[in-house]
Amino acid sequence: MKKITVIFAALAICLCFSIGISAQKRASTVNLNVTIDDLVSQGAGIRSDGQGTYFNGQNSVQAQLTEYGWFNFVSGTRIVNAVYSTPVEIGATLPTTFDSKTNVNIKTFVTSLKFQDMTIGQSQCVGMGVNISFNDAAQTVRTIGYRGGRGVITNTAWVKVTHSDNNTWILEPTPQTDCGVADNSNDSIARIRDAKTKGKTVADTDYGRYYMPFRLTLTRQ
Repeated sequence: MKKITVIFAALAICLCFSIGISAQKRASTVNLNVTIDDLVSQGAGIRSDGQGTYFNGQNSVQAQLTEYGWFNFVSGTRIVNAVYSTPVEIGATLPTTFDSKTNVNIKTFVTSLKFQDMTIGQSQCVGMGVNISFNDAAQTVRTIGYRGGRGVITNTAWVKVTHSDNNTWILEPTPQTDCGVADNSNDSIARIRDAKTKGKTVADTDYGRYYMPFRLTLTRQ
């Protein structure tokens, strides 16, 4: 009888473990094609290379809604441009007026709801980073952070995500009042920082906040 009791106890533990794993089940990944709307960022912001949509699996492009429900994009051999505006505050200024790089990584986080679970017409606000690698000796990464990155981020823009139809998600850092913010003074505002990721640890270089609009359309592949 004691042996049977032990067996049932073991089965109960296995069942509880299985239920726990099931409850934590991740979403199915969704492959995407990504379009950057250059009309939104004519003067400044995140721009494409002028070659149209970035197709997942072509030119080493990676674009997915991950199993965690986030958006993750790597531009592969194609270029993404960052055109910088005048800084919002007086202080450190970027050493260049624009960056034009391959393998640019754009990813979201602080997601309250997996993108895959959003209903048609539903919106949510998330953090996002545009990460530009320089492949120098210190492996410097420049992050254009929208409620993301290190340092003070509360005075930057949330990125509003709208699931406009079954196959489409639209990302744009405006309007902030749709994200529960009192006003729209931080619409499209991002903080730009450089971090050295290799060698001796040094403090990040903070270039302050810039007006950096963009509009990304994610289409199910």
